[in-house]
Amino acid sequence: GEKGEAYLGTEIDLSLGYLINNSLSLQGGYSQAFFSDTFEFLQNSGELKKGQNWAYLMLIFRPTLKNKFIGILL
Repeated sequence: GEKGEAYLGTEIDLSLGYLINNSLSLQGGYSQAFFSDTFEFLQNSGELKKGQNWAYLMLIFRPTLKNKFIGILL
């Protein structure tokens, strides 16, 4: 078979968190991926876009946890 390079692409992520009160926190993030030609070859589904992005927003409810970890280490 055909052998490609090992590099598949790059992903950049940004995440933020905010403690609303003792039980609620909010977390959000954004990601951008940049794919290589090798990744496109491995997908074997025709021509792919060279990049992909996505975002999320999450409300976290923890009524009994003493440690109010919001999912992000600062």
